[in-house]
Amino acid sequence: MKRTLSKYAIALLPLLIAYMAGGTASVAAQETVKVGMPVPLSGAGASIGQRFQKAGEMAIEDLNKLAAGKMKFEAFVLDSKCSPDGAQTAAKKLILENNVNVMVGELCSDATLAIKDLAGQNKVPLVVPDSSAANITEKGNPYTFRIIPNEIQQHIALARVAVNYFKQKSFVVVYEQTSSGIGAGKAFIEEAKKLGATILDEIPLDRNSADFSAVVTHIKALKPEAISLTMLLDPSVRFVKTLYEQGVRLPVYDSIWWAYPLFEKLTGPASEHTVRELFYINTATEPVAADFTKRFEAKYPGETPDFNHAQFYAAVRLAGEVAIKNGASREAISKGLAVVKDYKSAIGPISFDAKGQSVMTVDNIMFIQTGKNGKIRLLDTVPDFNKKMILGF
Repeated sequence: MKRTLSKYAIALLPLLIAYMAGGTASVAAQETVKVGMPVPLSGAGASIGQRFQKAGEMAIEDLNKLAAGKMKFEAFVLDSKCSPDGAQTAAKKLILENNVNVMVGELCSDATLAIKDLAGQNKVPLVVPDSSAANITEKGNPYTFRIIPNEIQQHIALARVAVNYFKQKSFVVVYEQTSSGIGAGKAFIEEAKKLGATILDEIPLDRNSADFSAVVTHIKALKPEAISLTMLLDPSVRFVKTLYEQGVRLPVYDSIWWAYPLFEKLTGPASEHTVRELFYINTATEPVAADFTKRFEAKYPGETPDFNHAQFYAAVRLAGEVAIKNGASREAISKGLAVVKDYKSAIGPISFDAKGQSVMTVDNIMFIQTGKNGKIRLLDTVPDFNKKMILGF
């Protein structure tokens, strides 16, 4: 039997075609935001890079929910090895082959310094979650944005806490021979001297050294009141354990390089007497930080988030939210990042200055002191710890 369309179906046919075309156009119009993540999945920073990757995955999921179909976010993760060569290889592939809209990375400052100009030349916004070398932004470009204070800001503050609050007056300063390590050590030394303290020795080290025993023996003989130590997490754990094994029970100062509670877990009783500067801890009650902690623990049962997770999550979320608001193009994301002021993140408020450097305030920095059994004291809650007065801002 021959079938024919009724006059009603014929009348509705143009509407059906228009509807289908509109639906197709809607799907085609959805923008894909490719987020490149050059992070160390091997080498000296692998344990932190793996944390970055997990936090990045969580941020991408959250951004896709937030975009509500307007955009689709995809992560492209490559191993940068925490080295200049490894980072360049990863960044070139991300920019030239994967055609990413934005990059979030790296961990090691020398690796970030190796890719920031490549990103700038290709007008790809680079959001730096961790690397602290001052030259990343001081000699940067309009496409580089760092969400944490630089090494100088961090270690000036740390020296002020050591001298102005804890009243220590003699130090040995130890740092790894990298851009950020050298810069951090020098900043601590200069500020401590300005405040009237004495530097008994300045010791640059290779973070890949297998044995720190001789250096610790030398420090022990100098009898400092405290030690400033700036190295990546894994070598720092070995160094602090060596201090403990040789009976050295002195305050050891560091900034964000040793996330809590990971450092305490890895060093055990050797973590006692350490004083650290952080921008997030998992017990924080500030609403954005507390929400991040709760959702991370729900997504990764049995894991405790640390600063490394929080900072990478914050970097990816910031880049993604700017894309949702301003558009997915590289230029739109860059322009949106340039005007970020008081962005509420898991690591505190983020505002960029004209160089793309985040501004340090009393609201995005905290200090912790580790006691027995890894128990910490948040100095910000101690009655006599007047942070504004101690830090001078």
